[in-house]
Amino acid sequence: MNRTILKTISQTPCSYRGNLDAHVPLTLILSPEGRREGEGRVTHCAQTHRAGVLRPLLMSAIILSAIVATAMAQPRGAVDFQLLKINTNFISSPQFTYTGAEQFQADQRERWLEVEVTFACAPEFTDELTLKYFILFNGKLLTGEVTHVNIPASRENRSVMYITPKTLQRLMLGRTVTNNALQNAAVQLVQQGALKDEISAQRAAPQWHATLPQVAGLVLNKNETPFISLYWDRYCQIKTPR
Repeated sequence: MNRTILKTISQTPCSYRGNLDAHVPLTLILSPEGRREGEGRVTHCAQTHRAGVLRPLLMSAIILSAIVATAMAQPRGAVDFQLLKINTNFISSPQFTYTGAEQFQADQRERWLEVEVTFACAPEFTDELTLKYFILFNGKLLTGEVTHVNIPASRENRSVMYITPKTLQRLMLGRTVTNNALQNAAVQLVQQGALKDEISAQRAAPQWHATLPQVAGLVLNKNETPFISLYWDRYCQIKTPR
């Protein structure tokens, strides 16, 4: 008579991978031909082994979920503000037509140094941000800062500072102003006294300017120059003294 012989064998290893006890009872189903002890084919491992395989997988999933949740909960302060680009240009004085008095022509051979920086803000609006400028020109480090207010969330926020033609001539000691005289320029973005980011026009070590003697008072914000009425919407609003 053909019949299936079922046996429960203790301490019989099953071929699997995982952190399981190899001495858990297995249920072996022997084929009809396997009438003698030890013959037949293993077709099924007990459910206790499957549970043992799934347990470490489930624990791994729980740990991974916790790690992801923790990462998402981290503060975004490090990326709320970022300096994206710095441009330097030598430009001439703006020309205006005025009919109420004698006309004076600006010398178009003279050049201003313009340093413009583009920066990104993530918050919907930021009350105040201060941008500090460090301009190394012909061996002199000139510094200045401007505070902007009511800054919107954007990657196209801009700030700009200037050095007058007369100051450039003074720094050149009578020589002609050239592009090579501008050695480097850096801008720091500061919120409530905390440094958020820094950028340099030329590749250099962070805060390369920190150990150099500084000359203050010669770098002007846009409202202190004849460019005050130009490109009003291009630049962030400047905080004015009250």
